[in-house]
Amino acid sequence: MLVYYFMVLLLFFIALVMSINKQRSLPLFLFLFVLFVLHDGLRWDTGTDWDNYYNYFQHCLYNRWEHFEVGYCILSELIREITDSYTVFLFVHAFIIWQLIFLVIWRFSPFPFLSVYLLYCLMLPLLGMNRQYIALALCVFSVIFIYRRKIIPFLLLIALAFTFHKSALCFIFTYFLFRKFSTKFYICLLVFVVVVSFTGVIDKIPIFQFVAGDELTSEQLSYYIGNTNSRTIFSSLLGIIRMFFWFALAFPLFVRTNDRKFILLFNIYFCYIIFYWLFNGSIFQIFVSRALVYFTIFEIFIIPFIYRELKYSTNRPILLIFLFIYTSMLLYKNITFYTIGNVNPFIPYKFFF
Repeated sequence: MLVYYFMVLLLFFIALVMSINKQRSLPLFLFLFVLFVLHDGLRWDTGTDWDNYYNYFQHCLYNRWEHFEVGYCILSELIREITDSYTVFLFVHAFIIWQLIFLVIWRFSPFPFLSVYLLYCLMLPLLGMNRQYIALALCVFSVIFIYRRKIIPFLLLIALAFTFHKSALCFIFTYFLFRKFSTKFYICLLVFVVVVSFTGVIDKIPIFQFVAGDELTSEQLSYYIGNTNSRTIFSSLLGIIRMFFWFALAFPLFVRTNDRKFILLFNIYFCYIIFYWLFNGSIFQIFVSRALVYFTIFEIFIIPFIYRELKYSTNRPILLIFLFIYTSMLLYKNITFYTIGNVNPFIPYKFFF
């Protein structure tokens, strides 16, 4: 755990100093990018799905696994042709992911170092989800082209992301979220999905057989449904509180702003709230567990915008302290989620040497 403690404390300290002083330092930002690459590239037997991806890399030139998307297969085979070192693959993998996401943070976040801190705390529990990590990074990067209203590059990025993880397709409609809708629309839609969630209508929609059309999908649905039944009330309640807390702070800002970047980012984050209420605890729990990450990640942009709008200087340190407590609890909860008996894939962090 020492590596995680070091990263959290270092990133928070930098975010604290740079945010309070309203500073942007490209050399320091690049240093954190390198630190993220080293963090992911130097790991060994750390993170989820380690055995599956490690074994696939070692044998990808001889045995093709049909349930791995073609983009990930090609990337693995290209690197495997050059070396059998999985560490080299992890470095290339990390470089691709963090380069894409850091570029968007630098361009879109009013406080990029605060976004980097939030990025680490929110994304660490996903470490090891190799295919979806790349798909997620490509989707985040595509926001640049949504903002520029360039649909062809946007669609090409979504198509590329789809070749790494099929769930990336759910991000395609975000191209149409560039405009601000009426306040009444957001409130009515939110009330509607909450009512639908409580009535359980989603589970009664007769398309379960269509969704579970093949054996692999059926098995995945069964797993996520079973996992949903075992969730604690505390975890669900914490998720709901977290969601509405940030929404309550961000929505008033959204109503009065004309900042096109924030409007786009808020709309994407609002999709997370809508989809969570619609599908959490339903037969479509697989969507919550795997697809919502494409929308949840935009919390790393929403919070810095909230921080920027705080009127009184004393409120900003209070928010930062609250963030440290909030992210620490969230990180601990999400990492310990993977504990089975006395074994956790994240603990301890192991270096390749």
